[in-house]
Amino acid sequence: MPTYNVNSNVGDTLGRMNLHSGMSLGNRIKQARLRAKLTQQQVADHFGIARVSVTQWESERARPDPRKLIGLTELFGVTIGYLLQGDPLPDDPEPVAKPVEQPPIIIRPAEMSPLVPAPDMSDQRLPVLGVGRGGDDGRFAFNGETVEYVARPPNLVGVKHAYAIYVVGESMVPRYRPGELVWVNPNKPADRYDDVVVQLHTNDPDAPPEGLIKEFRAWTPEKLHLWQYNPQGEVVFERKLVKRVHVIVGSLRY
Repeated sequence: MPTYNVNSNVGDTLGRMNLHSGMSLGNRIKQARLRAKLTQQQVADHFGIARVSVTQWESERARPDPRKLIGLTELFGVTIGYLLQGDPLPDDPEPVAKPVEQPPIIIRPAEMSPLVPAPDMSDQRLPVLGVGRGGDDGRFAFNGETVEYVARPPNLVGVKHAYAIYVVGESMVPRYRPGELVWVNPNKPADRYDDVVVQLHTNDPDAPPEGLIKEFRAWTPEKLHLWQYNPQGEVVFERKLVKRVHVIVGSLRY
């Protein structure tokens, strides 16, 4: 797990860091975007997401995941050190004030914002939903039961209706292997390249939905476009067959 610490004992560099290290991550994203002469819409189009997601990054209502942080550095022509801890840019002026020490910034895989209030103790457990093995395409059936509880990861603390499931089938190998536990946030909108649990309607309205784990690509007016790795290729469903799309925010391989 990478930890980026903004503290340093190098005098000249410290002074120049003060120009940006006092900013929030959102402010640094905004400043880097303006420096690159890009609009929020252009950034959103680059990642295949809605413009409101970029607005939320810059206003500190959400944070980009680690993959998008790397993408922002490439798009803006800045370093990851600048975005995370305010490292100086080549064209920064000399400092005029003493640096302000900042606490370490820790980025974890699939970490999400906004932050949520501290939960009570009952919120420390995450239900694992039972599934039945399905076909070769990785399809499975939710059996409607909670088979066990596991420790709730930090990025799901306080998230309502979050759950976990065990992976069945090999359609997402090597991303996920059979028996791997994935954590799911049902409230997070899916962005392009997010891994998701797709729930499908069945012919029996009283039966639990069928499910698949795939990579989200796009919604169109009539279809849901997904991607799988084994065998590699696009998977498409009629929109009317899709009940829900829930974002996977992490996994645990035993």
